[in-house]
Amino acid sequence: MYNEEVKYIEVFVLEDFNDRGNSMSKGLIYEIEKSYAEMYINEGKVIEVKNTKLDRIKKDVEDLYYKLQSDIKSIKENPRLSEQAKEEDIEALELVFQAESESLQELYTKQIENLIQDLEREINELPSNIGDIHSARTQAGIITASLVVENEFLSAVDSLKQQIRVIDNLVARELLANFLNIKTELDTKMKGDSITEKTREGLEIREIYDMLLDKSYTEEQKRKKVELDLLYAIQRHSSNILDTSFRIREIVKGVIN
Repeated sequence: MYNEEVKYIEVFVLEDFNDRGNSMSKGLIYEIEKSYAEMYINEGKVIEVKNTKLDRIKKDVEDLYYKLQSDIKSIKENPRLSEQAKEEDIEALELVFQAESESLQELYTKQIENLIQDLEREINELPSNIGDIHSARTQAGIITASLVVENEFLSAVDSLKQQIRVIDNLVARELLANFLNIKTELDTKMKGDSITEKTREGLEIREIYDMLLDKSYTEEQKRKKVELDLLYAIQRHSSNILDTSFRIREIVKGVIN
């Protein structure tokens, strides 16, 4: 339940955590009290949801709402208009507002797509850390080969995770390039009989892939990857900036009734 006197802001969650009894899941967007949001931002758990280009479009939509409200108020207070004329003028305003707001929604959706494409290209074009590729390839081969001597699935997974935590991005890239071999080796050690056990083992393999992917990025790529993940979250959960019928209904209700 929202307190109208408290300021709320949207945040994008960078890691799973608990906000006063509420679970906050990584990769999702939430609206929380500003004071708590600032604390979590300082702790590195969240970032504020903001983008100059997208925020400008959202501001244009808000200005449209306020203009509609002001225009309706002017019509209502015009003593020279009959009640029927007022209704007709308001209906005409609604049509104009509908067209303009839908145009802004289309622009917002397209802008998100463009920003995602641009960031994906930037991430792929950024150079990786300069290093000894032959040494990285050798180290990656040793890590992959070490899986063969592990008899149990979980011991193999734990050993691999420990090694991934200390490698650099060049070795991580080499392991990613040969991830099919890693997965094949881990698949031979899977012992799960039930659907639950098989699912758990599959999630372990997925976690290893995600760890390698994260390790493969440079610091600049990681920063841009966070921006990209935020845009994907906006696209999935917050891309509809219009609630036109409801907002118009509430504005009309507040001004006319």
